[in-house]
Amino acid sequence: MNWLIITGKKDKRHTDALTSFFDTKKVNYTILKADTRKFTACHESSFKNFKELHGKIDEATHCICLDTSDIPLSPLFMYAAGLFAGKKIPVFLVPGAGNIPDFIVGETGTLVSDVDDLLETLKKDFPIYVKLEVQEKVRKKLFKLGIPLTPDSFSNYIARGDENTASLFPKAGMDVSIRDSAGTPMLCIAVRCNKPALVNWLIEQGADIDAASEDRGYTALMDAVWKNNYEVAETLVKAGARLDTVAKDGQPLMVLAAGISNIKICRLLFENGGDVCMKDRMGLSALDYARVFKNQIPMDLFSSGRP
Repeated sequence: MNWLIITGKKDKRHTDALTSFFDTKKVNYTILKADTRKFTACHESSFKNFKELHGKIDEATHCICLDTSDIPLSPLFMYAAGLFAGKKIPVFLVPGAGNIPDFIVGETGTLVSDVDDLLETLKKDFPIYVKLEVQEKVRKKLFKLGIPLTPDSFSNYIARGDENTASLFPKAGMDVSIRDSAGTPMLCIAVRCNKPALVNWLIEQGADIDAASEDRGYTALMDAVWKNNYEVAETLVKAGARLDTVAKDGQPLMVLAAGISNIKICRLLFENGGDVCMKDRMGLSALDYARVFKNQIPMDLFSSGRP
């Protein structure tokens, strides 16, 4: 972050309070003092020429205008105001709008009553500024790598099992519960592509564990059962995945499990509360199917009491 503090001619304590705060946060800041003719640096030796002063304005990511009634509408200030409005840079105005033009108080401008109020706002919101700065850096990194910040690109790296690259997407601000263009949640993609490490990572990142895909209406756990993947199914059950989900074709999770006939998966779901009496559109349950197809092991399991 590069904070620009534009200050009028009043109490220097205002500036000192802000710089003390920024020093504790270890962030860059520049102070520009406005007089009736032009902006000059508080320490003119730190600015070799007007071009460097201009550069400090161009590099700013946030701006604070102190004692706004003492800041003249010089060409340099009007350039800064237009730049900040165009780049949507947050601007804080203390102690009010003064003679500041309306457009700088627009979408990204915030009026605060005094420096104490401003400091409280900064303390509360600073973690957000840090997070947004990290997101911007990661977005630039993805751009340099030629990787588009899109859901389909995210899903591609999950399908590959590339956790290092996939991890850049949420760092850049993308929701880990987002879906690809086909409507498939990222967690379902990881399950379908048998990427257990990515399944664990997405769960840790807070992905919606029960989100259903647009194609079959399967949740990640249903996909794991369909893929006959006990390891991933166990991970999802332990993470709290629902066991009463129903696919678009009306097939409940336990009916799907009975059809796969993987006794380990059937036992895992049954012992964790899976409902073997929930019926599909045919009016048959998992227990019914086990009996119809004389599948003795699941039939014995489903007919027994829970542990």
